[in-house]
Amino acid sequence: MKLHKGILLLAIVVAVLLPMSVLASGPYHQPYEDPDLAVEYAVAHESTEAFNQTLQETHLSEDNPTQVAGLSSETQRAFNEMKAQPVESDSLSGSGWQYGDITVCVELMLACDEYTEQPDFPTTAKITLDTVHSAFFTVVEHDDELYVVKQIHSLAPAMHIGPSIDAFVTAALFAAYGLFIGGFTYFRGESHPLLSLGFIGYGMSFIIWPYLIVYTNIDGSPIKPVAGGLVIGIAYLAISRGFDR
Repeated sequence: MKLHKGILLLAIVVAVLLPMSVLASGPYHQPYEDPDLAVEYAVAHESTEAFNQTLQETHLSEDNPTQVAGLSSETQRAFNEMKAQPVESDSLSGSGWQYGDITVCVELMLACDEYTEQPDFPTTAKITLDTVHSAFFTVVEHDDELYVVKQIHSLAPAMHIGPSIDAFVTAALFAAYGLFIGGFTYFRGESHPLLSLGFIGYGMSFIIWPYLIVYTNIDGSPIKPVAGGLVIGIAYLAISRGFDR
């Protein structure tokens, strides 16, 4: 009896945490911010065509550049990583750009294997590229050399509803699975404690799903796995009830 109460308490805790965990993660229950809204970063050295052409187009001044050493540690990290990338061409501003691949963890993640925050370069000049993209530029100085930093921002989050829909579906499935494990443990847990623990443990894996992505090879949305677990659980109940008759 005590064992059943303990397992039931655990099932209730997991059932509550399942939908709540979606709120503490990124779109698609991932540890990272939405890649569709990621800022694209690039730098161009003062010796390149891209640097000179960008300054002409944006009227940026080489006077009083921002010192890279005075920026945040994550911003300096992004700058150094971009500076180490191969030089590429841009149809708008010529050759010389070095692009960085910046992936940022969701703010509420307790552990992060990528950037903990967005690089915070100044935005001195702006060019509207199209209806959903804008480019921001600034001049920085590093080791007595000048660079222009480009940041391309995508569509505003308020207009990007895909992740919101997915988050709703994920939370709904998590809540449904939580109700299942709570109900199963309450009605069948005393006679099937190990099976109850199995269903509960499976549910716990979805609570920590973003961390499994960080530390294992698991990737992708948890929607199909949790839906599969729900189908298997309901099918088991249907089959076992048939045998009980």
